[in-house]
Amino acid sequence: MSVNFVKIVEVLSIESKNDASYLHIKIYLDQELELFWEIDASTANSLRSICEFDETHKYRLSLRTKTYSDPGNYISYVTKTYLSNSNRLTFSCSEEFVHQVELLKQCTSNKDLLELPFFDKSLPEDDIEDKEIEDTIQSPIEEQVEANSVVTINNKQMANINEFSSEIVPLKSQEAIIEKEVVQDVKAIESLLKTAPHKVKLKSNKWVYIASLSLLAIVILVSLVIFKPDQKVTQHQENEEVKPVLQDTKLDAPSSDKPNSLTIDEPITFNLPEGYIAFTFNEGPSAYTEQIVDVLNQFDIGATFFFIGKEVEKYPNSVQSVYSNGYTIGSMTMNNAPIATLPYEEQEKELLASMESLQRVTKEKVHLFRPPAALFNQDTQDILANTAVKLTLWNNNPQEKQTGDSAQLLETIKESELSGSIVYLQESQEVVDSLAAMIEMAQKQNLKIVSIN
Repeated sequence: MSVNFVKIVEVLSIESKNDASYLHIKIYLDQELELFWEIDASTANSLRSICEFDETHKYRLSLRTKTYSDPGNYISYVTKTYLSNSNRLTFSCSEEFVHQVELLKQCTSNKDLLELPFFDKSLPEDDIEDKEIEDTIQSPIEEQVEANSVVTINNKQMANINEFSSEIVPLKSQEAIIEKEVVQDVKAIESLLKTAPHKVKLKSNKWVYIASLSLLAIVILVSLVIFKPDQKVTQHQENEEVKPVLQDTKLDAPSSDKPNSLTIDEPITFNLPEGYIAFTFNEGPSAYTEQIVDVLNQFDIGATFFFIGKEVEKYPNSVQSVYSNGYTIGSMTMNNAPIATLPYEEQEKELLASMESLQRVTKEKVHLFRPPAALFNQDTQDILANTAVKLTLWNNNPQEKQTGDSAQLLETIKESELSGSIVYLQESQEVVDSLAAMIEMAQKQNLKIVSIN
């Protein structure tokens, strides 16, 4: 059985253009897509008041809205994350925004998203008056090429005058004129290479045009030869150092196989189908791991653990306990790093080193990855695709407030929607103390508690 379509909306910024407000968002459906979402000013202002867009904080927009106080007044939520900390913030929104969210929730592909009238791939152009002013300003590239073309035209005019007066221009003089034109257009092309790309048209004769294009092609080829191959070779060599570990490992079955599991097909998972729930335990292994396993073994259910590589080296027996009891194990980087802030090569090292540390203990390939604080980017997805590993997120975090109080944890999860949930639980004493009650709570709702595979 496959999971429902994943909808994750990350708010990158709030923009204003032509007296309108736009959410710059990154949305994950069948694949990642960046869009500009036109919303009303009151909702935009409410969001601005609680968000601080910088390099350290991330904001995930909830697709749940509800009526607040009087009818016609609505609220929604954003989850603010920083490293492993996350907090749910409330903002007021309009009825129009609520209607837009409902339309968004019905989309099953990026094609559906782009058909919604309030979504666009880019911000609108400035007002016509401003654009007309811009069109009258000639760029430095246009001015230079235009000036060069005037020189060429003047040369042609001089040639026509000479022809009219029956004076034959010697062959060497003609070659000198052409050579001068080529030098001038070469300088123009060199200037183009130092300036931002712009659509221009060379107006000199065809030989000058051909010579200029040839120079441009040579420069591009030289750039490709100098820079691209080195980068690819380095990345390929780094992959080769770790891949034999991932490919040559012989897979051994666990000694006890739990039947309650759900196989996911999507590259990114955020929730489960209705009627299912998954308890996931994070940032271990730890001193609490085996206590959690003891509680789980009292029930015939599945569970999923996401381990940090450096902690695996400290608690290898805890990892073996989880594995031998048939629960699923996934990776959560080597050092609990904010992976989206790292370059491609560093991300790859974090992911592969973590998976290698787990495979040394379990002798089995890792198939799931969870990014700390739910932060990831296109590089992360590319690396996971190359290693056939699924990205597994969550939609229920009862420990957001991090009170350390098991009673408060139970109260929070009781108020949440459990059906279809992937529950994020950080290994701790409060989780050990309240886990049995959480499981019983889900069983009373006739939910199937599964491992994610």
